[in-house]
Amino acid sequence: EYRDIYKEVQSVELNRETDTNSRCIEEIQKNITGNMILDAGCGRGYLSRLLAKNYAVTGIDIACVQSYTADTNPVLLNGSLESLPFPDKAFDTVVCAHTLEHVLNFERVVSELRRVTRHRLLIIVPIQRPYRYTFDLHVRFFPTIESFQCAMRRGNNSECRNVGGDIFYREDRID
Repeated sequence: EYRDIYKEVQSVELNRETDTNSRCIEEIQKNITGNMILDAGCGRGYLSRLLAKNYAVTGIDIACVQSYTADTNPVLLNGSLESLPFPDKAFDTVVCAHTLEHVLNFERVVSELRRVTRHRLLIIVPIQRPYRYTFDLHVRFFPTIESFQCAMRRGNNSECRNVGGDIFYREDRID
């Protein structure tokens, strides 16, 4: 049902390559570790294609507009973040930009992102107060950095800050 809603609004959705601001994109690029990257919630694949210039990238989204097969870089797949089709610790860095504000089962998605992360998890969400209706189909809101930190339930080995009006979260996995 959720996937169908996204496919239905694609024709009227704002025509933009990405929701991620340029400062956050720079921070993502500076904070990548390793070579195997997952772009979780890749949307139209803008960030996946950008990162694929320097890394092996897989993008996954519930309503991926275009797909690239396993012999391309980036590999773009249709799929749910609630049940990622990858083994544990499959990716050196997992990036999830402007996606968590859209997910229904936040805790499950964060658990899956952490499961497939070997070294570093990078998350970007908008700083946005709750609204009854939004054009962007947001179901979760983070009006402050503290509200996002509370939702993530993390403290050690993580950093959370405002970058260009978005929350930039970095978590280093230490097992």
